[in-house]
Amino acid sequence: MKFSLLTLLLLCTSATYTQHNRIFILVHGTWASDTDWHLPGGTFYNELEKSCHTCHATLIPYNWSGKLNHESRIQAAKGLVKIVQSYPTDTDIYLIGHSHGGNVAALASHYLGYDIHNLHCIKALYTLGTPIDYEQYAPNMDIIEYVYNFFSRGDYVQHVFGTYDREYPNHERIANLRVTINDKEPSHGNLHHPLIAQWLPKIPHELASRQVNGFHLFCCINQGSIHFYPNKPPQYCIDFRGLITSLHP
Repeated sequence: MKFSLLTLLLLCTSATYTQHNRIFILVHGTWASDTDWHLPGGTFYNELEKSCHTCHATLIPYNWSGKLNHESRIQAAKGLVKIVQSYPTDTDIYLIGHSHGGNVAALASHYLGYDIHNLHCIKALYTLGTPIDYEQYAPNMDIIEYVYNFFSRGDYVQHVFGTYDREYPNHERIANLRVTINDKEPSHGNLHHPLIAQWLPKIPHELASRQVNGFHLFCCINQGSIHFYPNKPPQYCIDFRGLITSLHP
């Protein structure tokens, strides 16, 4: 039943391409295939869909097995590539991956690169609490234009007792962004909080163009943080040698 629903949703999404040429694909993480936050009706999905619509974009979910092993992520990545390549090549495609869903997306960028006939690229990859292993799951920056890595020091799942990192190595097109929600470090599960969903498609470019809440100072090479609050735009801050300092226009 779930597969049929997702298939129908993908067909409907393709049919509406003439209205939207920006596609956001949401990829869940390990053991989350049977949860609903990443599907239509789920709290994160619904808020993200509203935000996508204000940006004239379409949101679709990508459901994979969610099994805790590398081979399952490989198979999921290959399936994700098929979805990406089902759209016209002038489509702006954005991937959002929570937990190991971010690594599925990173692997997909490599499989797109391996295809000598591929003409598709990824406009941006948003990772939410993704366990960082740069040797095994480094994003292919020849395929991905930007990576925005959202992480929390209150997320004890991402780190997995030191097995994985929280941040990607410095790169001119990869931003490592510490997240707080209501001035608290969110848990792993709260990195798919509806407050983040409300603003994610607008980070950083739309908020930067508004010249509000510090986003005009956004730069990938800076260590930065984003603070989310109800009923107002998030606040971007630059971390100067570990000291988080709010910057107002």
